[in-house]
Amino acid sequence: MTIAPQTLDKLGKLFPRLASNHDGEVIATARAIIRTLESAGRSLHDLAGEMQPKVRVEERVVYRDPPKPRTTPKSPEKANPSPEPPKPAPPARGKFVPFDEVLKLAPLLLDKGLTDTETHFIQQLLGWADRYKSEFILTQKQASWWRRLVLVNDIPNSVEQAE
Repeated sequence: MTIAPQTLDKLGKLFPRLASNHDGEVIATARAIIRTLESAGRSLHDLAGEMQPKVRVEERVVYRDPPKPRTTPKSPEKANPSPEPPKPAPPARGKFVPFDEVLKLAPLLLDKGLTDTETHFIQQLLGWADRYKSEFILTQKQASWWRRLVLVNDIPNSVEQAE
């Protein structure tokens, strides 16, 4: 059940009075709010229920590939079909920036007085590299930002140079 709009209008005029510095006025306003709700057949519980966030149902559409039709071989030649061509290899992990480079150079970068954003980025990369090791991979944009920070701050480019 919802509270009628005219009742909400009356309550809207009363609520600012609750901010008064005079205790008597605050108490009188609270009583007026209760009387207004009761005259509309409602209570403070109904008002509180109106202020609760409404549950929203989100609909998500998921697209899937249609199932492949099953075919049965019609002739003996079709019984042993030729092998499928090999699938392309997935991109190599750590293709753009090796994880051991991040583990070695990130602490050097953090000592260079970077901006807050750059420091947060380097700390995030350091955590990922430490956690994912050989499965560590960056996007092209992240990798280029990393390379720029290494170059601008005169950090040796490779792990071998840093040792």
